[in-house]
Amino acid sequence: MTFTKFLVSFFVCTILVLSSNTAFAFFNDLQKLQKQMEQMQKDLQGGKVPGVPAINPSGNSGTQNFNTSNSAPSSGGICGGGAAAETVDCVCRSQFIEGRTDPNRIFKSLPKPNIQVLQPDFSIPVNQINTELNQPPRDNEKNPDVASLSIYKNAFESGTIASLFSQFLNTSGKKAEYMSILKQLADGDSGFDTKKKANKRDAQQAYGIMLLYYQSRGANVTRGLNYLKAAGKGDSKKAFIATYQLGHRAHFGIGESQNLSKAATWMLKSYEAVQERKNKELVAQTAIPLSQSFIKLVEDEFFNIVSNPNYSRREMYAELIQSARNMQAEMEQSMRDAKGRSPGVEAITRAYLRKESEINAKILRSIGEEDRAAIEEQRLQKFVDDQSKDTQKYSDYSYTSEKTRQFLTTALKSLEKLDDGQKQKFTDAMRELALLSIEMDRIGKHLVSKVVSGELSFVQINLALPVFQSVNVTCNLYSDLNTVATKTGAPKADVVFNSDAEDTVINMSMDD
Repeated sequence: MTFTKFLVSFFVCTILVLSSNTAFAFFNDLQKLQKQMEQMQKDLQGGKVPGVPAINPSGNSGTQNFNTSNSAPSSGGICGGGAAAETVDCVCRSQFIEGRTDPNRIFKSLPKPNIQVLQPDFSIPVNQINTELNQPPRDNEKNPDVASLSIYKNAFESGTIASLFSQFLNTSGKKAEYMSILKQLADGDSGFDTKKKANKRDAQQAYGIMLLYYQSRGANVTRGLNYLKAAGKGDSKKAFIATYQLGHRAHFGIGESQNLSKAATWMLKSYEAVQERKNKELVAQTAIPLSQSFIKLVEDEFFNIVSNPNYSRREMYAELIQSARNMQAEMEQSMRDAKGRSPGVEAITRAYLRKESEINAKILRSIGEEDRAAIEEQRLQKFVDDQSKDTQKYSDYSYTSEKTRQFLTTALKSLEKLDDGQKQKFTDAMRELALLSIEMDRIGKHLVSKVVSGELSFVQINLALPVFQSVNVTCNLYSDLNTVATKTGAPKADVVFNSDAEDTVINMSMDD
């Protein structure tokens, strides 16, 4: 079945569950979309690939070269399942593009930070909130709502809120301040201004999902849910997070009785919104591409709901369900090593932290930071030698890893030149980092599927937080390396991912 026919068959099924007036409008949209897809097929058959605006990590218009010499062109940034289609620029695109918004200038038009406004939404003193926001959810307090905030990156309509949310994720010193800005925007009056309405709706979603995530750290779940409900009352196609989360809670019976019909209704809205954003990205009509993990999250849970034997309209989605199962089987196969074994979450997390540290040490040596590289290697050896699976060990190592990342960011910004020997080492390290980004994108989507199916315990999810955050971490560092390569004239790295290589995270995790 062609992609166009598959898309049409799904939307026809969807129309059956809509009211007559809604169905008529939806059918008109479907016809337009079908024409777009038919035109796109003609373009691709004629050798023409739809263009994507070139945008740099700061969000300003300009050229940012993330292509590698052996990379296959991607159709609008939607990464395929095969190694040939998975390039570092494809994987990292949504990490850098946030609506052409300059993150350094957005604060001029936003409310001033005021952490006092957070007090009504937390059960802890206001001066402790920032400390708690820098800690993961507690293991002994199950949080079935949100596996990781990193998954929701760029799931917004507004570039301003997308940028603010990203800065919240990346900072450790000002989380409460960023959160207070989002709270003020969520509570503000948007009037009839379209841009302000978008900012308010997105701020409600961002702030609401944060409260749900930090519920074991004193955040009020009910207030967070109220913000999500408020965001979902408007245009559902612009409320990705709200529609997903409300469907998710009905699906798993979180804070309410399980209701598959209600879950499917909400999740269908989120699914449609995701598909529309994906199609817009395919033809370069959006500046904010969704992260692959969020797409996977929504699609997998929608499939899980409509494939449930207890769901009354299950047969209507039979073909879609089978296609999803085939894709999931391919994903499962890619997560096995050469002997057909599948590693556990703990082993994957451990192998990723080890691989990242090895690459960081190589980068440090390539830029002349020999002493710091030696410290990193000693720290890594201690982690490898310590066979404890205690969660605290991972937390300690993740904390020190963050310090290494901060040091690298500062060192790379001040770097002006490299000699020929350094350039080669730098390029080799850059290649390894690109390969790691590609593989962690695969692994992250795999773990998202496990979360949706309920196969991961809360303790495992908490332990895997470094994996959920890995694409953001590696892509940000790759961006910094790319800037240095351009400045110093270091050659670009050739990147061809090979899942059979011995030093992949999956294969390393089997040796753990």
